[in-house]
Amino acid sequence: MPRRKRQAAAEAERLKTLAARVVSDRRDRISRHNWLYCACILAWAALAALPSLPVGKPIPYMAGTTAAFDIHSRVDFPWHDALAEAQAMRNLDSTYAWRYREAPLAQWAADTHVPVDQFLVRAAAADTLEEVEQAARELNLPITPEQAAVFWRGAAVARNDPAYYLVQPLKEILDNEIFPRGVIAPDRFEIERGRTIQIMRGDSAVSAAVGGGRGPATPEQLAEFLERRLRLRLSPWIPDEFKTALKEVILKRLKPNLIFDEAGSLADLGERRRELVSRVRTISRNETLVPRSGVITRDRLAMLKEEDRVFRNSQGWRLDAFRFAGNYLLFAAISLSMMLFFKAAARESAGGASLSPFLATAGLCLLIVWSGYLLIHRDIPGTMLPVGLALGVVALGTDARNAIFFSAVASICGLILFDGRSDIMIGHLAAGLLFTATAASCRRRMTLLLVSAASGLIGGLSFMAWNIARGEMRNIFGLAAGWPPSLDESLAPILATLGLILNWLICGAAVIPFIPAIERSFGVTTRISLQDLLTREHPLLRRLVVEAPGTFHHCSLVATLAEAATAAIGADTLRARVGGMFHDIGKLAKPEYFTENESGIGLHGRLAPGMSAMVIINHVRDGAEMARALRLPSVVADMVLQHHGDSLMQFFYHRACQQAPGGTAVATGPFLYPGPRPQTREAGVLMIADSIEAASRSLDDTSPAHLRELISRLIRDRLIDGQFEDSGLTMRQLKRVEEVLFRMLASMFHTRVKYPGQTAKGGDKPGRKP
Repeated sequence: MPRRKRQAAAEAERLKTLAARVVSDRRDRISRHNWLYCACILAWAALAALPSLPVGKPIPYMAGTTAAFDIHSRVDFPWHDALAEAQAMRNLDSTYAWRYREAPLAQWAADTHVPVDQFLVRAAAADTLEEVEQAARELNLPITPEQAAVFWRGAAVARNDPAYYLVQPLKEILDNEIFPRGVIAPDRFEIERGRTIQIMRGDSAVSAAVGGGRGPATPEQLAEFLERRLRLRLSPWIPDEFKTALKEVILKRLKPNLIFDEAGSLADLGERRRELVSRVRTISRNETLVPRSGVITRDRLAMLKEEDRVFRNSQGWRLDAFRFAGNYLLFAAISLSMMLFFKAAARESAGGASLSPFLATAGLCLLIVWSGYLLIHRDIPGTMLPVGLALGVVALGTDARNAIFFSAVASICGLILFDGRSDIMIGHLAAGLLFTATAASCRRRMTLLLVSAASGLIGGLSFMAWNIARGEMRNIFGLAAGWPPSLDESLAPILATLGLILNWLICGAAVIPFIPAIERSFGVTTRISLQDLLTREHPLLRRLVVEAPGTFHHCSLVATLAEAATAAIGADTLRARVGGMFHDIGKLAKPEYFTENESGIGLHGRLAPGMSAMVIINHVRDGAEMARALRLPSVVADMVLQHHGDSLMQFFYHRACQQAPGGTAVATGPFLYPGPRPQTREAGVLMIADSIEAASRSLDDTSPAHLRELISRLIRDRLIDGQFEDSGLTMRQLKRVEEVLFRMLASMFHTRVKYPGQTAKGGDKPGRKP
């Protein structure tokens, strides 16, 4: 007994020493890359900070915001924006509102409707038609004999009080409705059509749109309006033909009350031009550019940018040197955090140290930084930073942990570049977290596109909410500085949010064409590529359907079983299903040698057990070669190799033992599958599902008790054989797999009622149909 204890203690000490040696070797491999990590930190920080020398940084002022303090000029500088001045001159010439003088109301009334008023009074008092015609001639009104008869008959209705029934309503229409609206000469109307003019009324001026629904119009254009008002305001006892005739007479007398003021217009236009030119001046040092609480308009923002440029030039190399040093230290700290993160990940992984994830992430972060400098140089809002493009590469090429870390690092880089705009960082960070959580699980390209749009929407809402919660809603307006000046600045919040959404949508669409390149570069297989393999149009699946239909049916059942079992233990169901569909593609080399494809003639009866075993075993190697030839993902090729592990082919081995001379031992080597054993949970479940589906076909009695005994025995045999040692499957997970496979097989071999006339002849069991 003491001897056994000493041996056990010695064995435990040996294993402990071996484990310590493995850990030490891994640490040595990681430490050997320390100098490479340090070199990468220095180089990355230099490359990230270098563009700050020519590009600089955005000034901390934004159009549409209010100044928190008085902004003074730090240097003397001339302020002359020739392009803005020329554009302002062109805008002034095209949009200037020309002046029109409004004639006095008394003068306009005397020339327009006083003769008509006198005519109406005399027509109402006339006893004969001749008296009406005589009044028209004396007042110089062009009236035809037919109109004179209409006036004589219609005015008789108002004989008792023509001033009340005729004159007063007409005066109110002309003086109170048409005169304020404005009557303009036809030639000036064609010039001003669709424009806004200034109407001078004494010392005040009003603006009016020519040709609008209530704007100045020509006498001809007022005909319909005048007739409608006459019919409404005059007594209904007065005939309509009288009102129509009165309208025609008034239109002939109607004169414009808006007279073009050419001298005043040219003088005012010249004054405005001189005001524009006066803006070109020299600004002195310490002069207030924007007072406290003053709104930073686009013109003032351009002035602040010019002041910053002159100030930077006046400082010479010192300002650039300090700025480069500050940026270098900031980016070096970020690079150091990336190094520590990936070194910690390397210690936890079984593969040891690898610079590839660190270099890939650092390169993508550098792309983000350079893109930020380009946006600053082009005055494009920071919401257009292509974080989604780089994050898509990381999320699809690595795991979620690296993607979340990259999202945080990219947002911090944006915070540094855009002068502490935390709202931009929050927007990109919120969008990145949603994208990271969902992108890797997308099975279709359209789903990835929708995820990108949803991420952009969440980022835009977070961006808006951050500014609203901090009471800095006006800061959103600063992001419209890069938009065309013709856009209303009040649209800046909407444009900024839409820009963020559109940015992520475009980035998601840009990632899709590069999925194959991402898979080759990172050595991974995305779920999108795995989903593409499940189409019936894949050449290997089409060959299985035609050349080995039994094998195709077997693969379909195994894929279904493996998918359900992996779902029960939380493994990758898509990988299990794809592996199940392709695990027996090697049988296409000799499909007739496999039972499910035989046509009633067994070819193995004429072969030696060793030869039969070699044919069967070769389907694993042939399948792996086919997978590599057609460039199937490595995970599929691995599952083809691992779905039998290095287990013993029991059937032909026992046959060989039976045929061997008495007492002769048969070597197991020719009857062993080449392996390796399953390296993942999905491969281990596939091994179980494949063996159980094949074995269940040989059962004479498919009752639940026999099925459960079969499943338990097969899993137990492979567990004892050590096939699951490298797969990561636990005993609890194997129990769940057993339960799921039992339920599915029991449902596949379910019983049915016996139909009328059905018998048990022909070898079929009555009432049972698999």
